[in-house]
Order: sequence, then structure tokens, then C-alpha cells
Amino acid sequence: MSSRAASGLLLPLAILFAAVLADGCSLRKAYPAKHTFLLEARRAGDSRASTGSPVLQVRNLRLAAPFDGKGFVYRTTGLGYQSDFYNEFLVTPRTLLTEQVRQWLGASGLFQCVLDPSSKAEQTHSLEGNVSALYGDFRDDAAPKAVLEAEFFLINEQTTSPQIVFHQSYRQQVALRNRAPETLAEGWSKAVEKTLTELEADLAKTLAR
Repeated sequence: MSSRAASGLLLPLAILFAAVLADGCSLRKAYPAKHTFLLEARRAGDSRASTGSPVLQVRNLRLAAPFDGKGFVYRTTGLGYQSDFYNEFLVTPRTLLTEQVRQWLGASGLFQCVLDPSSKAEQTHSLEGNVSALYGDFRDDAAPKAVLEAEFFLINEQTTSPQIVFHQSYRQQVALRNRAPETLAEGWSKAVEKTLTELEADLAKTLAR
């Protein structure tokens, strides 16, 4: 083959190779970017007066298996759920919600201090919680909602055998203006605020007995 013929073949091949690379780049750019979110429950009002000097340890919350991952979960039909790979919590929801509970109760004034799950300090009470639902309810396009269901147990650690002195379940549904991930995160934050407001009031009654 002559050098002129070889050159004539190399040019089309080079153009083809460049086109393939360009297509590959464009395909990579077509993937949606991942977005991460936090939840923030803001406690309003003054701290309550503590009854005695209880010391509380907030143990790590447990989440039901469908909701313990970072990806947002959407309910689309009666039994249909979807996990969103591109919109997720910055940290695991278990860690995120546990910290929200600890900060809220620490600011409540109900306890002398509120310990995190890793603390080795001696506590008079411990709080356990189970989250059974954490999803965006998108079954009705015209009425999306942020859903949170949780139950809490207050345990007296001062007795020979620790005793449950309080148990209550909570369910919140917060209406959303749209189905955007940012809006859903805001809705969950409001649901956490409502839950912790009710939990604080219930714990205040229990400790005052």
C-alpha cells in the first residue's frame, strides 16, 4: 500500500475515533448530578425547668430496612416504593435523626445533660427510638406529602433491672408544595420538629410524676 493511500485511510479513522470520544464524553455529561441534603429541626421557645437532675443518653435510632439507606425513598402506589440514587442524605438517616433528637432534648432543659450514643458517662435514663417510615408520599400528584413515623422508649437505668417508663408512637404527614427533593427535605425537617415537640411535652409529663 502506498504512503498516499495509507494517509487517506488514517484521516477517516482519526475522525471516527474523535467522534466516538466525543459521544462518550457527551454520554458521561448526560448523567444527572447527585445532590445531598440534611434535615434541621429548630426548637423554638425557652428551655423547660428540669425536674431533679436526670442525665439522658440518646441511643442510636433504628430505622426500618426500606428507609435505612442514604437514598430518598418515594411511595408511588399502595405497595410501590422507589429509591432515588441521585438525591440522598449527606449522612445515614439513622445518624442524622439521632443527632437531631440529642440536640433538641439537650436544649429542652429537661435533663442535666444529654449524652451521645458513644458516651461512657453514667446516665439515669436512656432513650431508644425506632423509625418505621421515612418517605415522600407521591401517590397523589396533586397532594405530595413528607411522611415520618417513629416510636420512642424512655428507660429508667437507676433500677436493678432497667424499666421502660414511657412509650409513645408518633406519625407526621406534612403537605408539600411540589415534589422537588429540596421541598421534601424541608417537609421532613418540619415532621421532625413536630415529632420532637410532642416528644418533649410527653417526656416533661413523665419526668414530673
